[in-house]
Amino acid sequence: SHLMNSSKNEVEHAYVFGEHSGVCGVKWQGSGSLRRGQQVGGKLNYTIKFDKAFEAVPGWGVQSKYVLKSYVNDFTHARDVVCARQWGRIVKSRGAEHPFYSLPNAGAIDGFPVLVVFNGQYHGLFSFNIPKDEWMFGFTGAAENENFIAAERGDACKFKAPALLDESDFTIEYFNGTDTDSLKERFNLIHERLAACASREDLYNQVGEVIDIESAIDYMIFSALTSGHDGIQRNYLMVAPAGNYWYMSAYDMDMVYGNHYTGTSYYSAKTCSFALLASLSALFDKIMTYDRETLTARYWEIRNDLMDEDTV
Repeated sequence: SHLMNSSKNEVEHAYVFGEHSGVCGVKWQGSGSLRRGQQVGGKLNYTIKFDKAFEAVPGWGVQSKYVLKSYVNDFTHARDVVCARQWGRIVKSRGAEHPFYSLPNAGAIDGFPVLVVFNGQYHGLFSFNIPKDEWMFGFTGAAENENFIAAERGDACKFKAPALLDESDFTIEYFNGTDTDSLKERFNLIHERLAACASREDLYNQVGEVIDIESAIDYMIFSALTSGHDGIQRNYLMVAPAGNYWYMSAYDMDMVYGNHYTGTSYYSAKTCSFALLASLSALFDKIMTYDRETLTARYWEIRNDLMDEDTV
C-alpha cells in the first residue's frame, strides 16, 4: 500500500518501532530522491507522523515527526549524517552564543540506520532521521517571524536575482507569521544589498545587517571541502530565528565527497573550488572579493582541525 502513497497525501499505517506501536501517517518525502527511488524499484524516502511522541535519540527531544531516508544513490548511507555532524561541529565552534548551538548538530539533521518492513516484506536499509521541520531548529512558535526556507533552483538561489519564495526558487518550509509578502521583502534585502556591495565595509555593515556573514563563510568552506555540488545552488537552507536576520545552514548531503547524483560515478575534488563557488553565488563572490583574508584564515582553522582527515 505504500506504493499508492504520494508526497502530498498521507496514508495511514499500523507500525511497530522498538517498544512503540500504534498508527502513523506516512507520505513520500523529497523530489530528486523520489525520482531516483522510483527508478530503482520503489525504495523511496518517507515522512512519518507517529500517533505518539517519543525521543528517538537522547538529545533530540520528544517528537512525533521523523523521516526515513533511503539514500539510494549512496551505498554507504553515511554521507548525509556524517556531514551533518561535521557541519554541527563547525557551527558550534562559533561559540555558545550562536542561536543553534544547543540543537542536535546545530540545526542540521541527524540519524541512525534501521531496517524497514512493509506488509511483511523486507524493504531495505534506511536512515531514521530528523526531518526538515521546525523542531530541527528548535522553533516553537514563541517568536514572531521565525522561519526557514529551502533553496530549490534558479538565479535567486545564487543571490543574483530577487526571490519569489513560491517554490520556483525557494520553498517556505516554516513561517510563524501570516504576511509572506513581508517575508519575501525581508529576504530580498540580501540580494539588494549584495548588488550594491562594493567594499569590505559594505559586506559587513550593509549585507551583514541582514545575513550572518560567518555562516556564509563557513558554508562556502564546507561546500568546497566536501565537494558539495548539490548544495551550492540548491538544497541549502536559509534560517531566520526571528525577523530579517538570516543564517545559512546545510541540508541534503548525500552527494558529497565526489558522489554523483546517480551514485554510479564520482566527481573530482578539484571541481568544487572557491573559484567555482564564487562564480555560482553572488554572496560567495563578494566574500572572495572583499574578505579573502578572513575566508582563508577560517579555511585553515576548519581544514586543520574541525575537518581534518582523522575527524572526517
